[in-house]
Amino acid sequence: MKKILLLITAMVLISYGFSQRQMYAIPSNLHDVIAPTYTTDGFETTPFQLINTTVNSLKAILEDPLGSTKYDRQSNKSTPQRIYLYPDGTVGATWMRGMEEGAWGDRGSGYNYYNGSGWGPFPTLRIESQRAGWTGYAPYGPQGELVVSHRSALYPLFLLMRDTKGTGSWNETLINAPSGASGVEFPRIVTGGPNNSYIHLLCLSGPTQFSGTPYNGMDPALLYSRSLDGGATWDIDMVQIPGTTSSEYLEITLDGFAWATPHGDTLAFVVGGNWNDTFIMMSTDNGDTWTKTIILSNSQCFVPSGTTTDRFACCDGCLAVELDHQGTAHVVFGRMFAKGESDGQKYYPYTDGLVYWNSTMPPLHDSLFIDTLFAHGQLIGYIPDNPTDTIHLLPKYGCGLSSMPMITIDEDDNIFVLWSGVTLGAVSPDNFNYRHIWGTGSIDHGTTWSDMVDLNSSIIYINMEFVYPSVSKRTSIDNLQYIQQTSDQPGSGIGDPTQIPIHESIMEYRVLPKTDIIPYLAIEKRKAIEFNLSQNYPNPTKDLTSMKLTLSSTASVSVNVYSILGQALQKTSNSIIAAGTHELIVDASGLNKGVYFISVKVGDQVQTRKMIVE
Repeated sequence: MKKILLLITAMVLISYGFSQRQMYAIPSNLHDVIAPTYTTDGFETTPFQLINTTVNSLKAILEDPLGSTKYDRQSNKSTPQRIYLYPDGTVGATWMRGMEEGAWGDRGSGYNYYNGSGWGPFPTLRIESQRAGWTGYAPYGPQGELVVSHRSALYPLFLLMRDTKGTGSWNETLINAPSGASGVEFPRIVTGGPNNSYIHLLCLSGPTQFSGTPYNGMDPALLYSRSLDGGATWDIDMVQIPGTTSSEYLEITLDGFAWATPHGDTLAFVVGGNWNDTFIMMSTDNGDTWTKTIILSNSQCFVPSGTTTDRFACCDGCLAVELDHQGTAHVVFGRMFAKGESDGQKYYPYTDGLVYWNSTMPPLHDSLFIDTLFAHGQLIGYIPDNPTDTIHLLPKYGCGLSSMPMITIDEDDNIFVLWSGVTLGAVSPDNFNYRHIWGTGSIDHGTTWSDMVDLNSSIIYINMEFVYPSVSKRTSIDNLQYIQQTSDQPGSGIGDPTQIPIHESIMEYRVLPKTDIIPYLAIEKRKAIEFNLSQNYPNPTKDLTSMKLTLSSTASVSVNVYSILGQALQKTSNSIIAAGTHELIVDASGLNKGVYFISVKVGDQVQTRKMIVE
């Protein structure tokens, strides 16, 4: 066996951790600013009269526009799953669409489809037969698709299905509320099983704030349904899962829950909000039974609205979850503080921080102290400090400054998290900061995370607002696929009607290289592997560590070492190496303690191994 020595000498100082960027310090005059919790089911009219009809179209050179909407509040909290990349490269996408200001009589599900070469024209009508909203999307059957939406607190849900994605008439049916409930709202849906014929649905009973009625002592209650035959029948029909009932909570936060992609018979969903625990429910028998795990406890679960409380830490209700191929659940949510006052529930809109937890970890400390989260590697997103700028005015979306997260995990168990974050820099003519889409990722099951990336840092994105990202849970080998709501006007005219005028927004689709999120990511092509590379040993190491490289034929080989932030610390030129087994030896004696990545490129293929220096 031949030995190839890679010498690594004096290195740049690298510390172990998530990011070298400093977190932006919120100005002291904003610490105690509170706002009332404002939610909607879309039944209200909007009294604000100013209209801003301009839309900046410059940015369309990078994104594919799918459609438009003036009804711009895509969710109260967590964004439903609204995009799916099919194995054949086609894509289906939905969103809430409404163009008639005021009563929004035309509101419903906008839909568009990518057939492999291009998207269809902007839709001009909803797909439901009646006014609807809170749209969710999922694959269905061998080649079909489905959309779920609600009407209001007094009606059933809409379920629209068709056997061939992208074409044909939608088959519309109703999913009725249980006896004793006025209606059902805020649906979340996933499919799994043979040919995606199993449908799993979460929704809420119609709350009293929208003219509904309490259900089994809750206002509203969380309800679960399951169909094993593509929606023809529901063998589990609008039940309350133990652990989510009035024994534990007075209410479940509107839109404060999200599904993970089913893995066989393993299901998972998360729930969180200002006034209930943040927890995960998991089932290993396709929804027959469930196990509850508290992520963040909340002492206010039985405190009714109108009661004065002290300030307390909580989840902001925007959260996401996904399962990796080892069965670990990975959860992200927006950090928040809230309090009760005599005139209702309030939250602190100038709270920052995107929190990470997985099911191998203990519960989070209920203080959500920044230093504690940093120390445990559980603060993965925030506003980076910018010494030349600060927060000006803040449009209120009902969430934290870094929130609206989405998470996806690819076939190689690489984790990608996107979120919408207030971004320092350019401000709107009305002096509001814009939000951008940010991203980070992990290749080691959430142990370490890449540096945060502003996905809208280009000059072409100046004076644009990016919110409500929805990421396909299925990815291609090289890329992520997601949609976002974009406008030149910061804020939501529906969600913040006293500050923000009604304005037109564009729904857009973007293909994002995974290496834009994780620069050192090795994307292993799912084709004949031309070489095998062992894990380096010993690992951790203090000086020398080695890997076995087996080549099926003579090839050009290069070896690079990256820091946790994706900085290339050492590069070797390509060397022609004969077929056979060779030993690559890395001298890490000049490195500081921390995590690094050894990237070995053979021809046009790359594999990466994590190296820990102690």
